[in-house]
Order: sequence, then structure tokens, then C-alpha cells
Amino acid sequence: MSIASVISSIETNLSNAYGVINTKGGTIPANKNLTNLANAIDSIPAGSGGTADNNPFYFTSASAFTVKLDLSNADSTGVMQYSTNGSTWNTYTSKTSISGSANGKVYFRGTGFTVISGNVNTSMFTFTGTTTIYVNGNILRLLDYVKVENGTSIGISMQKNCFRYLFYNNTRLDIGSDFVLPSGTMSPYCYAYMFYGCTSLTTAPNLPAIALSSGCYQNMFQNCTSLTTAPNLPATVLDSDCCRSMFRGCTSLTTAPNLPATKMATYCYESMFYGCTSLTTAPNLPATTLATYCYYSMFSGCTSLTTAPNLQATTLAISCYESMFQNCTSLTTAPNLQATTLAAYCYRFMFQNCTSLTTAPNLPATTLANYCYYSMFSGCRNLTVPALIGDGITSYTYKNYAMYRMYSSCSSLYIYTSNQGSSTAFFKGLTATTSSSMTEIFYNCYIDGTQQTTGSGVAGQQYYY
Repeated sequence: MSIASVISSIETNLSNAYGVINTKGGTIPANKNLTNLANAIDSIPAGSGGTADNNPFYFTSASAFTVKLDLSNADSTGVMQYSTNGSTWNTYTSKTSISGSANGKVYFRGTGFTVISGNVNTSMFTFTGTTTIYVNGNILRLLDYVKVENGTSIGISMQKNCFRYLFYNNTRLDIGSDFVLPSGTMSPYCYAYMFYGCTSLTTAPNLPAIALSSGCYQNMFQNCTSLTTAPNLPATVLDSDCCRSMFRGCTSLTTAPNLPATKMATYCYESMFYGCTSLTTAPNLPATTLATYCYYSMFSGCTSLTTAPNLQATTLAISCYESMFQNCTSLTTAPNLQATTLAAYCYRFMFQNCTSLTTAPNLPATTLANYCYYSMFSGCRNLTVPALIGDGITSYTYKNYAMYRMYSSCSSLYIYTSNQGSSTAFFKGLTATTSSSMTEIFYNCYIDGTQQTTGSGVAGQQYYY
């Protein structure tokens, strides 16, 4: 094992420890290091863990209902039990319907499980009934209720895909006030697609984990159209795909969680709020270390979003901001873009069809990358102030299709090839450029009063607006 992997493992375990301390009511120091860990553990109140942590896992509804659990993909050595009164328990046979009375409860508990769901895109729990069905209690009781009752749930092992698709497309399901998801060591894709398509879900469970694993929250709440508020996400250690499409299609979501992580992972926030048409404010994004596709399509289709968050990174990654605000038709203010080191596709389609945007942010980079500004503002038909490219510098290093259709169909953008007296110079075509760098950069825009059918940039030409 390399020194780097050992350090990474220590950092992850440390973050997980602080995550558990947080959920048990301990005091989290500003500096979450090994030195402060002992005091943080000591700050946990006696008998903590909360009543919800120890509550049985059950379902209830205002009217008669049935519940069925498919264990086809669960550990074959595990034993599942059920009860309708919380005291008399029976061995459960996979896919057997258990009846619950109006306002009654159907309990489940297991031992010997490390995975319940597996990677099968169908719900493990299915229900019948006429009213909302609420899930309550600690979900870890499905894996090992004995350890939960003994206060040693931190030792329960969750394997990859542990609860994936658990409640997939259950349109009558909501969570009760004491529903608990564990915050210890996360396994890859453990909660992926968990509540996907649960259109009656009005409240999301608390998600206090500090360190995430690959795909752990991927598509977790996608198409939960009744969800209005997202849970807090204090995680500072991310992994690939961890929050990918997490709230995609949550059309009633008005508030996004804070996202404090400063180091991104591949696809970590890709399409996270895609199509959240009621979202008006984006969270702060303090990350300075980006990764491939980290913000790809993050807010695409958020048609109520008016202001974009600041983006502080100065060095970009492949497709990091690609399509980030695409089709955000109410966006009036773009973020400052401070990056001077670009990467392929980094800004491609970033503001495409942002029809309320009137002013483009400045672009200070002087060395471009392949496809970096590709269709960046295409379809911004009310844009009147273009980006100041190179911050006034007139010599650039170009790449293939770097500016292809950058301002395509910006029909309110009037560009001139000579100073009109009060005009501002914003871009000069370089003579030593590849032929494709400026292809159709001003397609369908107006240059010197004429709408362009191609609008390719001319080498050495100074452009004004």
C-alpha cells in the first residue's frame, strides 16, 4: 500500500469518526484533526445516539395497507423477521405480503445482512393501500438489529449497493419523523436511487455523513416532485458520482443545501439539481480544486434560478462547468469566472439558452483549450455585453474549436469592426490561429448591422460592442 493511499484512508476514517460524533450530539471542532478527536468523543452526551437511533424499523398508514420485501438480491445467509405488534416476531419469507391495519404498524428486523437491495432497478419494498405510507426508525435494523440495540451499530458492515433502489418509484411513500439513515462508513452506491420517483416524499432524511463514497447519494431523490427542501449535506470529503443527479427533477424544491467541500471528485455534483424548476437560489460553491465533469449540468433547466454562485477555481478540469446553467431562462447574473488555466470543454454550453442574461462575465485566460468556449452563450438572445476575452490582452494561444458558435443566436448582440465612438474593444482575432478556433463564433449575431449566416472570426480583426 502506498503512502498516499494510507494517508487517504486515515483522512476518510477520521472524517467518518467526526460524522458519527456529529449525529450523536457531540461538539465538532473547527479543525477536525486527530488532536481534537478525543475531546470531540468526550463531548458526546451520556446515553446518546438518540431515541430515533434505537427505534424499531416499521411502516404505518392511516388506512389498511400491505407491505412486501424482495430479498432476492440480499445476503443468502441473512435472516429477516417481521412483526405486527413489535413483540411477537416471525421469520419473513421473501416477497410475502404482510397486512397492516389502519394506523397499525408492520415491523422488520434482520441479522446477518450486509446488502438488502443490490443493483437491480426495481423497488425492494412494495406496498398497497389508499393513503400515504410512512417509513420510520433506524434502517440499520434491516442489517443487524442486535448491534443497533447493543449500541454497536458503527460496526455494521454495508456492502456496495446495500440499500440501492430500496423504495424505488413508491409513489405513496413518505418518511416519518424518526426515520434514520446511518452516517458512519458509507459504501459505494449504498443509498443510490433509494427514493427515486417517490412523488409523495415531502421531507428528506438527515444526511450527516462527512465523508462520502462513490455514488452513495446518486439519483437518491430524483423525481421526488413533492420535496420542497433538501437535507443538509455537511460532507467535505467527496468521491466520484457521490451526489450525481441527487435531486434531479425535484420540481418543487425551492432551497438547496450548503455544499462546503473545497475539493471536487469526478462527476460528484453532475446534474445534481437538473430540472429543479422551482429552485431560485443556488448554494455557495467554495471549491478551488475541480475534477472532470464535477459541475456538469448541475443547474441545467432550473428555470427559476436568477443568480449563479461565485466560482473561485483558477485552474479548471475537463468539462467541469459544461452545461452548468444551460436553459436557466431566469438567470440574470452570471458568476465571476476567474480561471486562467483552462481544460477541454470546460465552459461548453455553460450558459446556453439563458435568455434573461444580458451581460457575459469576463474571461481572463490567454491560453485556451480545445472546445473551451464552445457555444458558451449560444441562444442568449438578450445578451448585449459580450465577454472581455483575455482581459484586454490581444495575443492568445488558440485551440481547435475553442470558440465555436460561442455567441450563436445572440440576436441582441451588436458587434462592430471599428470603434463607433463609445464602443468597447472586447476581442481581437489572432493571426497565428488554427482555422477552426473561431468558427462561426458570431453565428446569427449582427456585425456592422448585418446579421451573420456564418459569423466566423477574422484573424487580426479587432471587434467592438
